[in-house]
Amino acid sequence: MNLENMALAFLNQSPMTGYQLKKIIEKSTGHFFKMSFGSIYPSLHRLNTQGFLEMQETTENGKTKKVYSITPAGKEKFIEWLRIPPEVSLIEEEFLAKLNFFENLTPKEIRHSIHSYLEKLSELKWKLAEIEEFILNYERQYPSSDLCFKKATVKFGLQYYDLVRDWFYDILKELDKKRI
Repeated sequence: MNLENMALAFLNQSPMTGYQLKKIIEKSTGHFFKMSFGSIYPSLHRLNTQGFLEMQETTENGKTKKVYSITPAGKEKFIEWLRIPPEVSLIEEEFLAKLNFFENLTPKEIRHSIHSYLEKLSELKWKLAEIEEFILNYERQYPSSDLCFKKATVKFGLQYYDLVRDWFYDILKELDKKRI
């Protein structure tokens, strides 16, 4: 998955500026799609040059803004990308790599590391819960909108964080059994 495809995906929903695109990615797919925000503007420029986007300059409060919208060719490219079956990716979780070597830490250090991780996990889950609430409120305001896939994506994230949390609690229980 690359930023250009994500840009086409969001611009297929509505025209927006690069800044708006950055914000919407942060609040939605940013929980499972890592990207460099410094590459947004070069990607938008490239898509515009290739004819997949149109750019219109507008002035608002004395500031010039570039608003991007998807072209028919851009929509076709976006749909082609959606049709490609997704790849199964590796679980890239630093904590798992470290956990593999925790026998080199003291029990106190192990517990501290796990509890710190669980706190960060809780913060991420809270952010996803906010997104879920936003989607549900939007759905109540606009009942005809089809948000089932957005809700499914958030549900996956929430259930994933619950799974990881429960898995770490099991590790802590094992440590208790071993009196470590």
